[in-house]
Amino acid sequence: MCLSCWQIVPWGLRKLVNWIGKEYPGPPIYITEHGSADRDVDGVNDEQKVRCYRDYINELLKAVKLDGVDVRGYTAWTLLDNFEWAAGYT
Repeated sequence: MCLSCWQIVPWGLRKLVNWIGKEYPGPPIYITEHGSADRDVDGVNDEQKVRCYRDYINELLKAVKLDGVDVRGYTAWTLLDNFEWAAGYT
């Protein structure tokens, strides 16, 4: 079940960090929060989240290795981040 119903578009992250790197050359890029807010339907075996993280991280790797973008950090969402969005916890 989709909590946020956001689109999963891994190539968009690569495009975005490339744009940032060209528009603001010099400072390194740190992605401080990223993830999928879909509900874990299968319990512990959540293939959709695994696929989402894998695909986005692969696009970041392409941006770094193939495009030369200076991405130095990436942080995934924590379990509690989804409760903030879905249930209003702060």
